[in-house]
Amino acid sequence: RDGSDVDLAADYTTWESKDGLRLRFRMRQSTDDMLVTDLAGTAKLDSVGGEGEATYSVPADTVKKLPAGTMFPTGHTELILESAKAGKRFLAVPLFDGTNAEGAQDSTVAITGWNAPATMQWPELSTLPSTRVRIAFFDREGSKQQPDYEVGMRYFANGIADTLSMDFGDYVLSGKLSELQVTKPNC
Repeated sequence: RDGSDVDLAADYTTWESKDGLRLRFRMRQSTDDMLVTDLAGTAKLDSVGGEGEATYSVPADTVKKLPAGTMFPTGHTELILESAKAGKRFLAVPLFDGTNAEGAQDSTVAITGWNAPATMQWPELSTLPSTRVRIAFFDREGSKQQPDYEVGMRYFANGIADTLSMDFGDYVLSGKLSELQVTKPNC
């Protein structure tokens, strides 16, 4: 807002087990070449819909309990898509993605519907139905009425998003799909 430029770089890498019970994560963020966030570790759930824990190796050995119902990012996306197909309009579930040192966050998802395929720039997506969603993320321990941040996007049935808006209150980041290469699974 003051007219100055800020260089923000974020690297986020995860691996999730196919059963949705294990996650490895690494998050590094820097602003103007100064490291601001450095997180790494693993998380596991006792069962689908069960409790679990996140074990951070960076910045320090820390364990955070994950509440019952916690989901990892892939399962969270799959639940959003299944809910949109079923005509649901709202979801509220804990999400752990490894992007903060506080453990799981509460996520509240507003779903606009399940839209028929439409011709567009990406032939691979033109044959797929889609939904627009708005996800608000809240600190589980806080009592604020406003979310910590919000994300809006259009998800296609295969989980690809072609638009993205991240609202952090003081500023909003917008993203648009600029390249798409769909590969065939080999495992």
